[in-house]
Amino acid sequence: TPRVRAAQPLIALADESLNDSEEPTVQPTNEKPWQKYIAGYPAAAPAELPEYLRLVVEHLYPLGACFTSDWLEMSSLGFLSSLFGSRKFENLPLNLWTLAISQPGSGKSVVGDELDALMHGIEYKLGKQILKYTSGSAQGLVRRLAGNKKTVLAYFSEWSGFAKSMEQDHSSNMREVLMDLYDGRDIYHQLAQETIDVKEPLLALNGLTTPASWVENTDSKDQGTGFYSRFMIIMPDVDHDAPDFEMRDSFERGQLVDRIADHLDNLPTFDGCMFAAGKQGPQCYRDYKDALRSKRHGIFDMDRALDRQEQERVPSGRLLARVKKVSALLELLDVQPTIRDEMVLVRDEYVALAIRLVQRAAAYAIRAFAFLSRSKDA
Repeated sequence: TPRVRAAQPLIALADESLNDSEEPTVQPTNEKPWQKYIAGYPAAAPAELPEYLRLVVEHLYPLGACFTSDWLEMSSLGFLSSLFGSRKFENLPLNLWTLAISQPGSGKSVVGDELDALMHGIEYKLGKQILKYTSGSAQGLVRRLAGNKKTVLAYFSEWSGFAKSMEQDHSSNMREVLMDLYDGRDIYHQLAQETIDVKEPLLALNGLTTPASWVENTDSKDQGTGFYSRFMIIMPDVDHDAPDFEMRDSFERGQLVDRIADHLDNLPTFDGCMFAAGKQGPQCYRDYKDALRSKRHGIFDMDRALDRQEQERVPSGRLLARVKKVSALLELLDVQPTIRDEMVLVRDEYVALAIRLVQRAAAYAIRAFAFLSRSKDA
């Protein structure tokens, strides 16, 4: 049984990365910026998770018991986001991208392999077509999506190989193409002797890597392009005293596949998702939005852009959009999603939980880039 983490109330964001004051705030010497960014946003407790996400996390726990928080929940959401095709929250496709960073031997690929097997088992059970992509170049990934309304679940058990291919593809602006695919845009990409035409794509992308490979293969160009801001970064601590991982067998996996497939197959027809509380969202969303955007008005000072980039790895608009995506997935994974007039109505409790998950991933992004900066400087 997963370890239960006590839930704490959501409190307003307090972070000097959101404060334009010239006066620095004094911090305890042992507190790192990412820890400050995560304060007040506790990890999800199992009892808070919607039924079918909780079942996946419980299934994975014997494989990933060493991860102290977030790894199983966030990774599961990344893979599960491949199952909802062209459905959207307003104009946002429900796909997520995750990049999980941990030391060798922690069990990260064991968890990733199991999630990949689960998703393709569910796909087969439902008669859907979710295309696999596990290695190759960025151009190859775009080719995999060529056509109309294709869904690709890209899973890289070692992200560094794909990152290297993006470095080689810089001259053909493949990073920009991938960013458009994250946003679900149609692509008409002209190469020297080939045209790639992609319409209404859904790309769920999940990568794993080690801190050393992250440092070696992360291009400094990506720190300012917004490419990595599209990922939920997962970088929790590892508990070396946790039990050794135990493999799941095909029977256990098959039982879970059947339960999730039956749930999805029996969902009422729906066209999109929205907040149950109305267009502006519940109070927790409005408070989060205000906190992210506090002190941000008037003229944007470009002289301070680099300073802010160092402190804030994920723009506020990206975080707010991700809250919508994650909250919709949480609602759809509930045993009884609220669906009226062919619209999924996302209840307030899942919006609040999504805010915590999204903010924690943003803190891990700060942690990952701080690690990168220290290593590059060294």
